Amino acid sequence: MLDFTAVILTAIGGMFSFTRQAQMLQQNSYFPSRYIRWLKGEFGFRAVFSLIFLCLSAILVFLRLDALFLILSALVCVFKINYCISRQKKSIKPLVFTARVKRQYITASVILAALSVMGMLSQNRFVYLAVLVLSFTPCVTVLLARTVNQPIETLITRGFIADAKKKLKSVSGIKVIGITGSYGKTSTKYVLAEFLSQKYNVVFTPASFNTPLGVVRTIRESLRPDTQIFIAEMGAKKTGDIKEICDIVSPDMGIITSCGPQHLDTFLTIENVVGTKFELADCVLKKGGDIFLNFDSELIAQKAHDMNCVSYGTDGDYRCENVKYSAAGAQFDIVYPD
Repeated sequence: MLDFTAVILTAIGGMFSFTRQAQMLQQNSYFPSRYIRWLKGEFGFRAVFSLIFLCLSAILVFLRLDALFLILSALVCVFKINYCISRQKKSIKPLVFTARVKRQYITASVILAALSVMGMLSQNRFVYLAVLVLSFTPCVTVLLARTVNQPIETLITRGFIADAKKKLKSVSGIKVIGITGSYGKTSTKYVLAEFLSQKYNVVFTPASFNTPLGVVRTIRESLRPDTQIFIAEMGAKKTGDIKEICDIVSPDMGIITSCGPQHLDTFLTIENVVGTKFELADCVLKKGGDIFLNFDSELIAQKAHDMNCVSYGTDGDYRCENVKYSAAGAQFDIVYPD
């Protein structure tokens, strides 16, 4: 019984370690390739620490030193719980416990619990070893849970997207504004929403909800029949990401705030960054809408040299002059085309 208790404690500790991995999988939009790239850069002291304790636990299991195994499991479990809570409190973007994350937790817990019970009933130490491996390598557990859940997640996602599209189309006369850029898009979103809300009923994606599912969630939860303007922040880490969001919301207008060397680990080249940001321009112009471009970004100005657009910046159709800074903020004159 001591061995089973120790395995359960190990599994509990493993589920707390699972939190960090679920957090990073979430922040990488649930794409295994992106998550694995992040994982490669994380191999360090903590990974070595886990490997050492995995080997030590395995030795105690096969030598049937159950009392020592129980003590070690209890200590490691307490450490993992404290570390997980501390890490999440310090995270800039902690794990958001969405329904999808909860399903991942349930799947991982069921797998670990089933293996633990199988090990107890069969007294097969190799089954216990499987629990140890999954508990001390939560990256494997999170990918396993994702793989098991993927078919149902695909069906759920398709349903959410279809529902969001239907709801967006049901709002008569609504205008959709898309905002993207390597940086500045969140600030631009908040400033624009503040301006437009003086006259219109405005809904916008909160915080950094700039993924397809983040936009879909905002539409499903926040859009009202009297909404006049919906502002969608659009983030991207690879070619096609902006187009995917555009296909959902079909923006009438768009703003590209900047193009720079962000996320080159996934974009690979600056040309891919620029091309992806301009997926918003392609969609808006195809619909006959207006695209607003920051010409202070050299990459944007070069890309848009023959494009039908509205430019802004220090040398655009709309530009600022007489700029003054003080402790109270910034002052400037806006110069119009005429």
